Amino acid sequence: MTNCETIGPPEEIGKAVLSHSPLGVALVILGIEWMTQKHYLESVRNDEDLDPQFKSLLRHHWMEEAQHPSWTH
Repeated sequence: MTNCETIGPPEEIGKAVLSHSPLGVALVILGIEWMTQKHYLESVRNDEDLDPQFKSLLRHHWMEEAQHPSWTH
């Protein structure tokens, strides 16, 4: 079992990110988008040991992320 920790509170994280320039904010968002895409492709898609429902959840999140603006295409 893996212990999943969180950071936060979310408002403070948002405030810290948004305190930077628009370009910096865009780059952080782009990095998160790419990270979720890469994570699914490299760690989830072909993992037969994952719970099928959890794998489906991550697949649908991956599909939703892939529909974002042209930088993901």
